[in-house]
Amino acid sequence: MLSGTAKKWQYIPTVLIFNNLPIYLFAKSVKKSKCMTIKSKLFRDIDVPTFYIAGSPLKSVSSYTYLGVVINDDMSDDDDDIARQTRAIYARGNSLICKFKLANDNVKLQLFKTYICSLYCTQLWRQYHVNSYKNIVVAYKRIYRNMLQIKSGSITAHMIKFGCDPFDVIRRKNVYRFRNRVIQSNNRLVWVIYESVFFIHGSLANKWKSVLF
Repeated sequence: MLSGTAKKWQYIPTVLIFNNLPIYLFAKSVKKSKCMTIKSKLFRDIDVPTFYIAGSPLKSVSSYTYLGVVINDDMSDDDDDIARQTRAIYARGNSLICKFKLANDNVKLQLFKTYICSLYCTQLWRQYHVNSYKNIVVAYKRIYRNMLQIKSGSITAHMIKFGCDPFDVIRRKNVYRFRNRVIQSNNRLVWVIYESVFFIHGSLANKWKSVLF
């Protein structure tokens, strides 16, 4: 279930009814709360019952925007997320280039690490077009080149020399940290999903393996 903010799930106890079994939750409002079912291909045709909170039915949706990220029930939103972050890199990068064009390289490097290297949800990318991924890598390198006013030479080599992670390294670190958090989680539900056959042989787990190993 998805809600507009985390505060929506606080303070007021409510009951979620599933197969006549009550599951107690805490919610402040159900107006902006939605229910989305993400199924594997094997269970794509299974009917999902209506969920209720405090007697009010939750609206089932196939797409939902959470913290600026569009989530689809078929998990085919990676291209949209990559395109959104590509635009964000260009917008933030061009703004930094204009405002700090007279700054020294050390200041520019710190600004780049702070505002451009902060990439979100890269550990969840699993189904996207090659061109979409190439576009965000090009945007990342192009902003770096323009900020540091590099005329020629390898951008990746320059990044490594001055302690700035290339795009693929950032993504690999994000996947590694997120995977470790999942493995070390004490949440039983997370463990059930992680140890399931559907996840182990799923596209996300395979993508993690290809990125890490």
